Order: sequence, then C-alpha cells, then structure tokens
Amino acid sequence: MSDTASMTVIAMVLGTVGFGLLSARYGAESRPGFDERHRVS
Repeated sequence: MSDTASMTVIAMVLGTVGFGLLSARYGAESRPGFDERHRVS
C-alpha cells in the first residue's frame, strides 16, 4: 500500500517536472532572446 502511494507521488512529481521542462523549452521558441541567453555555443 505504501509502495503504491510513494510510486504515485514520484510519478506525479516527475510528470510535473517533465511537463515544466517541456513547456519551458517550447515556450522559449516563441520568446526571442530567451534561447540566445541560455545557449552557450
């Protein structure tokens, strides 16, 4: 029971973080200057 609960919490956290990274990445494409600031190459 506790294993299932902890797995659910971990999945929710990973999903939230992953969605945040994806939205930040795709959101940067519509914001000029954001990508250039974070790209070092």
